Amino acid sequence: MRGENYLHFSTPVDEPNAANECIMIPASSVLGIVPGNLLTPGLTTTTLFFKGLANTGATRGTVVMTHTSEKYKELCEDLVAAINSTVSDGFVNIFNGFSRYSPGSTSRVGDLPNASEFISSIVINSEV
Repeated sequence: MRGENYLHFSTPVDEPNAANECIMIPASSVLGIVPGNLLTPGLTTTTLFFKGLANTGATRGTVVMTHTSEKYKELCEDLVAAINSTVSDGFVNIFNGFSRYSPGSTSRVGDLPNASEFISSIVINSEV
């Protein structure tokens, strides 16, 4: 029997070394996905809401993804596929700024090839 999937997001172009630069979210903690960010709707941003993490006192957190215009539907399809995937280790790399590009190539690296192509940056807020 396979365990739960975890969604991995990492922002920096070097190794994560500060708060809100990297996060692994249990798939069961995802509360919703909405177009835009916390302040305004938008065609180039999508926000994933998740349950607050242990020991933070927060009720929820967010990952705001900046992406190619009008790719909300495709991004949602990829995120749902990641949540429901059957990867053997349960680790699904959604966006990793550190290894986004493979060495010697401009091709982005990630477990979601479609999302990896149109997500350009993310902002993690683990305490909302």
